[in-house]
Amino acid sequence: MMFRASFFAAPHRVMFLGGTVQALLAMGFWSLQTGGHYAGFWPVPIWPLLTVLPQSVWHALLMGSGVFPWFIYGFILTAGPGWQGAGDLGQREFLLPFLTLATGWVFVWAGLLAPVALSVGLVIVFAGWVMVARILTRIAMLPAIGREHIAYAALATWLGAAGIGAYVVQAASDDVFWGRLGLSLTIWGFLMPVFVTVTHRMLPFFTSAATRGYVARRPVWALRILLAGSIAHGALSAFDQRDLIWLVDFPAMLAAGTLSWLWWQRGMTGNRMVAVLHGALAWLGAFGVWAFAYAPALWRPRADGQSG
Repeated sequence: MMFRASFFAAPHRVMFLGGTVQALLAMGFWSLQTGGHYAGFWPVPIWPLLTVLPQSVWHALLMGSGVFPWFIYGFILTAGPGWQGAGDLGQREFLLPFLTLATGWVFVWAGLLAPVALSVGLVIVFAGWVMVARILTRIAMLPAIGREHIAYAALATWLGAAGIGAYVVQAASDDVFWGRLGLSLTIWGFLMPVFVTVTHRMLPFFTSAATRGYVARRPVWALRILLAGSIAHGALSAFDQRDLIWLVDFPAMLAAGTLSWLWWQRGMTGNRMVAVLHGALAWLGAFGVWAFAYAPALWRPRADGQSG
């Protein structure tokens, strides 16, 4: 009884459980689907759902919308109120979204055998995302000195909910565009903006706690460029305008590089946790990789052999 009361006392505990179960299910599924096949143990299982839904869309839905959001929600719903100087969320506030999301994903998984259950499950999952988005929006509206981080997290959650909505349309219409839009909204509208926002808020804090004399600086212009670049990248990708992506990725690369330069100090490698967090930030330099990948016209030789 005491365990149950303690376990359901905080958002991160129940949400992390949901994410862990989802991760195990996803890894088990793909091990069954592809791992055993390539190892020569058994033929690829034929699931009724994957005869009507592209396997790539199913993978994007599972990994992008079915695993990572649980951990994000667990963190934001626990830490977010503290950012605004508010008390912890009440149990009723976070248990209903948790139960709604869990119920929806049970139906989504059942869709493997009965494809009609996929749409039902996604609608329920969409309702759970909206519940979380409303909670974060309410927290962002609380009077506080700095509301920018929680407001961006709330906006990203609404975009993620729109991504689930796109997957609902995909399941009902078999139009691949909606699956591509759902993927773009999930990665570039939700996952990347939340990662950037939380990093901007927490990395200087963690570093200052571990490094004596460290001065925490959070230039807001860099955060805004990264957020705008991420959302614009997703929009251009969804609408197949990839030749223009480099225009938004180069500024994002410069903003990420600026933050890495500002936040890094010698001696941080002595604290491995902080060093790993800074390494994760440096990964945002991948915006530069995308920029160069999507702007080949800048250096690709012309048809007449002349370089342009």
